[in-house]
Amino acid sequence: MATLRASSMCRVVPNIQPSIDATICLLANSPPTPISLSKLFEIGNDFTEDGQIRYAQLLHRELPLRFSQRIEELRALPHGLSTLSGVADTRTLYKQCVEAIVNAEFPRDQASQRSFKALVRELLERKNEQKVVQTMALAVRSQYAKEGLDVQDKLVADMDSSRWQDVQGGWTGLEPRLLEAARVRSNCDRVLNRFYMARIGLRFITEQYLHSAQRNTEGWSGVLHSRCDPVQVANMAAADVEGLAYHHMGQCPPIVVRGEPGGAFTYIPKHMHYILAELLKNACRAVVHAHRSSEQASRRRRRRKHDLPPVEVVVVHGAEDVAFKISDQGGGIPRSSMPSVWTYMYSTAQQPGSTDVTQRSRSSLDVDRESVSQTGALAGYGVGLPMSRLYARYFGGELDIQSIEGLGTDCYVHLPKLGESCENLPEMVLSSPGNQVSTQDSNNPVPNGIDLPSTVTY
Repeated sequence: MATLRASSMCRVVPNIQPSIDATICLLANSPPTPISLSKLFEIGNDFTEDGQIRYAQLLHRELPLRFSQRIEELRALPHGLSTLSGVADTRTLYKQCVEAIVNAEFPRDQASQRSFKALVRELLERKNEQKVVQTMALAVRSQYAKEGLDVQDKLVADMDSSRWQDVQGGWTGLEPRLLEAARVRSNCDRVLNRFYMARIGLRFITEQYLHSAQRNTEGWSGVLHSRCDPVQVANMAAADVEGLAYHHMGQCPPIVVRGEPGGAFTYIPKHMHYILAELLKNACRAVVHAHRSSEQASRRRRRRKHDLPPVEVVVVHGAEDVAFKISDQGGGIPRSSMPSVWTYMYSTAQQPGSTDVTQRSRSSLDVDRESVSQTGALAGYGVGLPMSRLYARYFGGELDIQSIEGLGTDCYVHLPKLGESCENLPEMVLSSPGNQVSTQDSNNPVPNGIDLPSTVTY
């Protein structure tokens, strides 16, 4: 392996000081180390003890920095959101992670590396960390509703767009109360998009370390799979969502997946599964509600699955990417509501109760299909679509929605092919967050590749 040069951006995590807050502040103001996809793929296939130690040393420096940045982002949330209990709990959780890692023994040999890996695994698998997305979503939506901004924001969404416009981040032609609702929504969406995108990157580089040198199946490199079959993943997501739909609604439309099997490409199956499952949940829920004329009719249809129009998934392989088209006949979305589907403040479903968050709901992304069909919430957090778009965009892909009110909705997912062993990547992937610093900050671009401290070489 090549030895990479050190640079002026090299950082060493300081020893823990009397004030952990001072350490967090120092780390949060340091730039993260850029790690390319090709390097991560190489790391996942490095079965040597020295290779594992070197990546552990990198994460010993990198994870406290990225956790600290998330803490400061949460502290700076606008409109009083930083004081919410759910947000404060997440800050406390991440603060504990920083303290645990900087106080952990630096991994210099195999014994200390294994100890560090066990610590990282314990931190990542804490139930509170796995529920950060739901906890944050419920906290933000509850505050939004508490201030009455949800009602005012609905008025903004329902207004004729010709009566107001967005001019460089500002709005004109709105009443003061509607203007405030629009500003709050825009500010919160921007901050949460950045936070969630960075969290995707943090979990990716961590899971790549935890799963490296563990997969025995050919084609795997950590959580990356060079033979990811999109049709197979789509069928797995369909099976999971069908179980969820029956669990929560008592019925489910047929989910039909069309595509040539065996068209494998390099991707993270968990990310693909998350996106498809979220879109299928929305589609199935829309179809059931649109075609349920009464509670009595609902009871009659419980055992008549094919009375409902199917949800169709079409998988197509292009030269640059793999595309999915998910179509439903669930009544569609009004044009006035289309801008709202990408905000974290919007959901047409009833908000899940506390038991859904604390006991039952676990994302398929975090648990690798761990009984998702029996335990997950079907809808109501308001994060499914915006989070799915972030996962698509993480590697330079995209998620688009076209809807016809009175008929149904078509969702288009484009996931770029990550090349053979993540080499020779297309431009859209080279410039994506997933190939750089795993954070959404276009104002601070970094070169592709990995730049490690001088004590760590590849």
